[in-house]
Amino acid sequence: MHPNVDLVRRGFEAFAKGDLATLSELMSPDLVWVSESQGVLSGRFEGRDNVFAYFARIPAETGGTFQQEVTSIYADDRVAVAITKASASRRGKTLDRPAAIVFQIKDGIVTSGRVIPEEPEVADAFWAE
Repeated sequence: MHPNVDLVRRGFEAFAKGDLATLSELMSPDLVWVSESQGVLSGRFEGRDNVFAYFARIPAETGGTFQQEVTSIYADDRVAVAITKASASRRGKTLDRPAAIVFQIKDGIVTSGRVIPEEPEVADAFWAE
């Protein structure tokens, strides 16, 4: 297994536990995160602290119902792609859809992430204000 597969898997485990110390070890202070969906969590977030604030909004927006299953991770020395299935409920709506998360990696540290939902219109409707 490529070491960046383990890096990304460790990141998902830390995210699920709310383990910011481990996430801080795995992610650059200059981290850039882009959420492709529209709505309350869309946008480009720059800097690890801003990205972590974005991460904290996910359980807040979903009343703690957000769950993410990693089904596959593919990686080389510079890029990793995680295929996930997210489920949550929010404002009487449910989400149960796959997405890809593309990570740029340099020297064993995540420098950027981009969330790309399988069906953007479904994610947009779920995250709409």
